[in-house]
Amino acid sequence: MQIPWSITQAEKDTARRTMELILGMGASGVRIALAKSLMDRYKMRDGVLDMVTHAGDCDMAVEVFTDGRYGTFGINSFDEESIREISKMAIQSIRMLAEDPCRKLPERSLVIDNNEVKTGLEAGLFDPTYSSLTQEERLALAKRTSLPDGTDLRGNTLISFESSYSDSIASTYLIDSEGLEAMQMDSSFCCDGMCTLQDKQGQRYSDGWNEYELFLKDLPIEECAKKSFERTVAKVGTKDIPSGKYTMVLDNTCSSAMLFPVLKALNGYSIQQNASFLLDALGKKVFPESVNVLEEPAAKGKIGCMLFTTEGVRTVNRPIIENGVVREYYVDTYIKEKTGLPQSSPSIRPVLKPYGGATDQTDILKKCGRGILVTDFNGGNSNIVTGDFSFGVEGFLFEDGQIVHPVSGILTTGNFTDLWSRFALAGTDAILSKGAEIPTIAFTDVDFNA
Repeated sequence: MQIPWSITQAEKDTARRTMELILGMGASGVRIALAKSLMDRYKMRDGVLDMVTHAGDCDMAVEVFTDGRYGTFGINSFDEESIREISKMAIQSIRMLAEDPCRKLPERSLVIDNNEVKTGLEAGLFDPTYSSLTQEERLALAKRTSLPDGTDLRGNTLISFESSYSDSIASTYLIDSEGLEAMQMDSSFCCDGMCTLQDKQGQRYSDGWNEYELFLKDLPIEECAKKSFERTVAKVGTKDIPSGKYTMVLDNTCSSAMLFPVLKALNGYSIQQNASFLLDALGKKVFPESVNVLEEPAAKGKIGCMLFTTEGVRTVNRPIIENGVVREYYVDTYIKEKTGLPQSSPSIRPVLKPYGGATDQTDILKKCGRGILVTDFNGGNSNIVTGDFSFGVEGFLFEDGQIVHPVSGILTTGNFTDLWSRFALAGTDAILSKGAEIPTIAFTDVDFNA
């Protein structure tokens, strides 16, 4: 199968010659990641083609270990003379750095076997359809993302509707001076829409939707326009609510916002720098027994799958938080050497397991009765040192399990440790196209300030 814009044998040979050149300059170890990508995007505005983008990129990221020192540099000009000059200057600069004995290539027993990732297709992330797509077919797909003529605007005025179709291919070829040679390739297909409406009072509302899939046949193109429009219409008629404590239900489109800071606090760099609210949490029950988070980077055929890390270490599916107990930090070779913590792969594809017998959002609203359904975050910040957070949110007030009216301009504040102690429900409705499988989730007694 001839795959357009995939990494060629000539480019692989260039990477290997570059590694040998740098070793010949006195480096004790080298790792090179050759990355190549291509993207096509057709953007529509009010049903008319507005922009076409065709962009390709190819570069080498080089990591050098020499004289107890470590440095990185990039190369995007692949002629022999440029590579030689850039490498020479980089080596000279790296030798000016302070020694750091913790900088090493990973332990060989942790590195993936070359035969497991020889073609780049082993992860099951490439759609052969990509190779035969024509520009005419891409334009036809883009037109299907537009809002259909005759759509009932429900008394509102359409200000604009922007949408697009895009597809891409990305390849990574990773080698090091101790024999690693690994490759991974994936395709992706995406459509998105952004709708802006004006109501009878002259108030404008905007919202959007996007769909992302590995395989073109799975891309629900028409759904994108429909959901963009419906999400915008749902915002019309926003009302204020009094400040206070509410049950917070997080829509599956934004629920990761309350989990990712926790995962960031489990990152080995944060732990090593004493910049985490989860210091000394390893092996301890920090969360309720109902909280279970897995990492599933080796889930072949699923978005987010990565069979090896940027170091070439084999990824494995494993629990991160199990029945409330922190089982692992995210630790690479450097942090392992600095701290003595066991090595693991980075956060790549987190999965929050269902809890409480809940299914989808409708079921969770019924079980919760009354509260705020958060559908979007619009600013704010979080501090992984203290765990404190403050976010602006948009969404809906619900009562008796039913949506009452939209709300906006409200702030939710708290601390992640306290928030997760109030974890109540997690559904089975994670959006698989987001990579991270985080479903609709609910927390009790959360502070909201109008």
